[in-house]
Amino acid sequence: MSQKNPNSAELPNLISLNEVWRRTGVPPYKIIMICNEIWLDCTPVDEGYRWQGQRLIPGNRDPLVPMTGKYKLTEDSQLELAERTIDPLRSRGFPLVANLTMETENGFLTLHSTSKSQCPPIPTPKILVPEKALEQFLAAHTQTYETAREAPPEPKDRKAPERPIHRLLLRMMKGGINSGPELYKQFKREMVNKNRKYDLEKILLQWTDDEKQEFWWQNGPKAKRWCWKTVTNEVLKLKNRYPELK
Repeated sequence: MSQKNPNSAELPNLISLNEVWRRTGVPPYKIIMICNEIWLDCTPVDEGYRWQGQRLIPGNRDPLVPMTGKYKLTEDSQLELAERTIDPLRSRGFPLVANLTMETENGFLTLHSTSKSQCPPIPTPKILVPEKALEQFLAAHTQTYETAREAPPEPKDRKAPERPIHRLLLRMMKGGINSGPELYKQFKREMVNKNRKYDLEKILLQWTDDEKQEFWWQNGPKAKRWCWKTVTNEVLKLKNRYPELK
């Protein structure tokens, strides 16, 4: 018997994570972290298989439970999914969603496998987010565009930085944040705030550990890892390029 999921009338309006990414340019990690809830669509594409779930603490004789429909991830699994989107080894295919825990009508299940031990490659369950997330990110994109349009132009002989991390540092420095300690404090604020003052492109992802000396940032489709020493070196380069900010 398939595990039940909430009635369609109880579900919010959902849209695929990839669609939000495609239309807004916001990286999946950031979308997942900002959304209040994330869903997996375990509906099979044909009748030849079923996705199967396992209880959190399975007994020796507990069977795998067929899962069909849309299920909301637990908060811990939502955070885990966000982490996986920036992990090159787990950002695609079944490793992206394997063993994530979902809420069902009769308890929690972790996504375990398909009903066939051997079968051709099949689509991974779709990751869904509330449709209002798309509206939120599109509105933020419009605001960013308007801010950029109103900014004074750079001198003709000096091009704006191409890398988003340099544009972020430059915005902070133009805002009066020039010293290493001040930049470090602002980086920590930007990391945790949904409405960011300087990180308009939302490229700051997360610190790599509790010491907060290394962090991930989004450079186009890829995530890059920088240590804080790299930031200070890049700031010196920007000050040489923009002497008015020294």
